[in-house]
Amino acid sequence: MRTHLPARDLPTLSDVLALGDETLGEIIDRELFLLGDRPNARGFASFRVVGDLGPPFVQGRGGGPGGWWLVPEPIVALANGDVLRPALAGWTHARLSAHPGDGPVAVVPDWVLEVTTPASAAHERGPKRKAWLRAGVKHLWVLDAERRCVEVFVPGPGGWGRVGLGAEGEVARLAPFAGQPIELARYFLPRT
Repeated sequence: MRTHLPARDLPTLSDVLALGDETLGEIIDRELFLLGDRPNARGFASFRVVGDLGPPFVQGRGGGPGGWWLVPEPIVALANGDVLRPALAGWTHARLSAHPGDGPVAVVPDWVLEVTTPASAAHERGPKRKAWLRAGVKHLWVLDAERRCVEVFVPGPGGWGRVGLGAEGEVARLAPFAGQPIELARYFLPRT
């Protein structure tokens, strides 16, 4: 849902922070978007992705390279005024030397996971995906909770180019974490 502030007031990071932890808010192109409650699929997928990728890529376990920070729902405050709240974001230690903690992060992530539901798909695939492209994110995963698939995008000359697609029943190797086979069924809520 888009929310317009009075013409004299452009939304700022302070507006997003004032929403507290109960409501997700983002600013894209000077518009405040209230995203409402977090869908269960978002938290479930983030938890599972960190569980799979954390040991090899954050901790360097199991022969993994380490060298990454993975942060659930960070507040990414960009220089152009955009404030984005991905489901999960990752930074290499080369670009972000210390864990960002709980506060806003001004460094563009190297990798972002967004989780779409029927209620959020238009926002996640529209203005938010464009904002990540403008910011310079190198890899974008879009986990579609309804279609039960994960798409991998990288920036190209004409915008985002899809370089990977994995469905629920597959084991995939997805950039930038292609060194780790991922059982994609783990990232979706059980069917009821």
